[in-house]
Amino acid sequence: QGLATRLVYATLAWHAYLDHLLAPFSRRPVASLDVPIRTLLRMALVQVAVLTRIPAFAAVTTAVELAKSYRGGSASGFVNAVLRKVIAAWAEVPLPSRDTALAEHLAVRWSHPRWLVDLWIEQFGADDAE
Repeated sequence: QGLATRLVYATLAWHAYLDHLLAPFSRRPVASLDVPIRTLLRMALVQVAVLTRIPAFAAVTTAVELAKSYRGGSASGFVNAVLRKVIAAWAEVPLPSRDTALAEHLAVRWSHPRWLVDLWIEQFGADDAE
């Protein structure tokens, strides 16, 4: 129960960062994926990229098995392919440039809404906002 709660909260808190990491590995835009599939991808990736205590193979296997129960399992191959690619290379996905796009960098890296990051930079300055 504790793990399930942690997964849900972490997935919600880090969804912008996770979507940024997933985007290069999906032929379809992450925002256009069916909500259950997008959620499975995010939940698997959060286990590897944020929580780090669950082995990558376990996160992928669980997500693929869960995908089999959605719409006759038609998305399980997609989930498997995307997760295998992203798990192998998520750490190499570049963030927006801190030097040329600080607000975008902070919004993605710390998974905060862009409007909020813009407000913090305006009110506190770049260094304090960061």
